[in-house]
Amino acid sequence: MRHVRALKERPNYSLHFRDEGTFTNSSPPSYAFIGSARAPLRLLANRISHDVTLPIICPYTMEAIGSCRSTFTLSSSGSSGVASPESVSRPLKGTVPVGQRYSFEVLLNGVKGISSSYFSTIHAQVRLSSLVGDDIASDDIFISPSIDLTESSSAHPSLRKTITVLITPSMVEHMNSGYAIFEFYAVPRPQYLERLSRWDISREASNAIVQSPMGRPPMRRCETDFVGEEHHDILATVTVSELSSSGTYAPVELIDDVFQLHQGVQRRLGIKLHHSSGKSLQWTSIDNVTIGDIRTKAKDQITTVDEGHVSLKVNCSDVDNSPDGTSTLSASGTWDTAAHSCIHLDRRTRSEQIIIVRLVFMVNVETLHEPASFTLDLPLRILARESRRSSLMSYFASGKIHNSLTAIYGIDLVPPIAQSTQDLWRLDTAKKHVPGEEGLGDWRPRGVSLLEDWQRATKTAKGIADKQVTATILDLLGDLGQVEIVKESDELLRASLKLWEQQMNQRYLVSLMLAPESRQLNSRLTLNPKKTMPFPGS
Repeated sequence: MRHVRALKERPNYSLHFRDEGTFTNSSPPSYAFIGSARAPLRLLANRISHDVTLPIICPYTMEAIGSCRSTFTLSSSGSSGVASPESVSRPLKGTVPVGQRYSFEVLLNGVKGISSSYFSTIHAQVRLSSLVGDDIASDDIFISPSIDLTESSSAHPSLRKTITVLITPSMVEHMNSGYAIFEFYAVPRPQYLERLSRWDISREASNAIVQSPMGRPPMRRCETDFVGEEHHDILATVTVSELSSSGTYAPVELIDDVFQLHQGVQRRLGIKLHHSSGKSLQWTSIDNVTIGDIRTKAKDQITTVDEGHVSLKVNCSDVDNSPDGTSTLSASGTWDTAAHSCIHLDRRTRSEQIIIVRLVFMVNVETLHEPASFTLDLPLRILARESRRSSLMSYFASGKIHNSLTAIYGIDLVPPIAQSTQDLWRLDTAKKHVPGEEGLGDWRPRGVSLLEDWQRATKTAKGIADKQVTATILDLLGDLGQVEIVKESDELLRASLKLWEQQMNQRYLVSLMLAPESRQLNSRLTLNPKKTMPFPGS
């Protein structure tokens, strides 16, 4: 939303966004996604009819809110779902034939645990792509009839569908390693929404959270913050003004891009910067303006006269931000050439000679850790105090006469590498106001605990689905003594050791919330909120 606000004043981008109702939805959906169940497809790929009981995992609390029963029945010839002697000894060796039509029936029933006090109406659905993979012409959604829980608490969704497809290699791969996802949608009651709110508060309170100076938990970085490489073009205009007889400062002339200065006159230096990057580059002031490195140029030969630098006292810096995304930063200061102690700036310059001085100034930008440095060479020519240029000579001059010297800069901003956990992506942006956020009250988004819940729920759902596969195979095998182990003992030992090492490598997690305090920098980025530490000796 901050990104939308930043581009609102730019016509080329604002047409692609809709910013009405910042934190509200004018037309909320009637049905909300409340949970899903994963059913394994490996047995279906091996042409075995089976039924499994699966938990319905809530995507918000990552807990089981109920259970359902899914049945996969083969309709094609080649397997009747009855275990033969060959299938008992080698139950997972035959796969669906590639290039042939394969037909099976999906039945979802036996939904239990869905409370009518939390939901008023519920229905289930399954996508064709979750059953056979993405290698299909179009994805269909099979939806069960809606059940009104207020009228009958014993009624539950039921879905039955027969699928007939032409098997491809990608479908076989999906059935061997994928899962059929049954999704449940319902019309929630206020009690259910309050329960979700209490869950978020309890989960965040259970974690040790580093508090920001304002007393609020640290939040994610804004999308418009400087977290990636950026390029900006800046136009700089430099003017030199001299004190006239009337007591005012008038800009001096530039003939052939050379400043025509007068001997022994008070001068002021003006710097004006422009860019069209909008709010992505917010500068504040110009500091540390110095002039030095004096050189003389005669017949294409440059000679260094003085390498020292003299600081200029900058009076003020003005920032002017326009609605069209352009910004102007201007500053001015007194330039005393006598402070250089250089004779070339105190006497008249020979006709075949040019004096070159180097201007260096720093620009402070909010998103940068250190000021941006700019350098510019100023060509000068010192004239007599009363020297004036006639209009006739201006008419026959070889070049145009200007009052300022311009230069174009291109700067690339790259964030430095993070040095500690405090310099990573969870920086405090609570002070950055977004119009409309006052309507949220004390609500705050979830933190790292949301990722922990998602990892635990994903691992649990896959484990339950794989457990159902193993239980079904054991039911078909009956007594384990009938199965002859064909693998060598050494091969089994290596496979078991590999699984053990994989589990041990994922046991230890380094929490970023408990890291020691460190100095915060403005430009920091990380991709992973957690790191894994290998088990010692693995």
